[in-house]
Amino acid sequence: MLQASIKKYSINNDLEQIIKSCSIDCNINRNGNIIRLEEYCIPVGKGMYQIHYKNPSNGRMYLRNDVPDKLSFKQIQQREYSFPRKDLPILFTEAGFQGGVDGYSILTPYEDDPEILDSSVINEDLNMLEDIKPWDSDKKFTDLELDPVLRKYITGLYKNYNLLPYLRRDHLKEIGGGTNLIYFKEIDREDIRKLMDCVKNLYDSSDTSDALKRKIGEYFSINSKKDSINKKVLELIKYGDYDMHQLDDLISIAIQHPNFINEQLKLYKK
Repeated sequence: MLQASIKKYSINNDLEQIIKSCSIDCNINRNGNIIRLEEYCIPVGKGMYQIHYKNPSNGRMYLRNDVPDKLSFKQIQQREYSFPRKDLPILFTEAGFQGGVDGYSILTPYEDDPEILDSSVINEDLNMLEDIKPWDSDKKFTDLELDPVLRKYITGLYKNYNLLPYLRRDHLKEIGGGTNLIYFKEIDREDIRKLMDCVKNLYDSSDTSDALKRKIGEYFSINSKKDSINKKVLELIKYGDYDMHQLDDLISIAIQHPNFINEQLKLYKK
């Protein structure tokens, strides 16, 4: 179970590393993100335990020089070889599960070019730079070999994102930008009509996916119901037994118990 958990953890961290290496600010933060080695104590059999250290960023595990491979529970409890003890050498060797030794399920150092951490990269508090390697490539998106479905999805995200400045400027009346403050003009009925026409054209377009059409339909269905409820509540207030400061409460009641508002209106209209 432990080894399966470590493998799953490693896969998740590999994916996280890839995402971080592709981020826009990777070059900026590569020397700013600081991590700390995490100390782990695991049972290895026959009542013994082993201390190892893990890099939380990439999942790599290390053994520390001068720390025995097997420790008793008392040694663990008294923290004989644990942080914050600082007189141990600042030297860590990459290790992993390789079958154990003499019946003990212990980690052992890799023989084939293990990573070594010394005082040049890690301090006595076990802090070190995360050191994400930026993914620099001259390839363009069109040069990458991708699954057609994934390529279509990413292209759709890119095109949708490029629509935002247009929507903000032409439909939401954005003013400013650059070194100026951004603010929005008050939207009038004509602006709302244009925006609604834009949404209707989007809904009617053959290029619009069925999933997006459903979302548009659900949104306007919900808002249509809200508008109807608001009109009924305002009509109820108009008759005089309720005040405007009760508006929010009445709307909440109308949403949960729509028949209540309808019955109240019927009484006033008799």
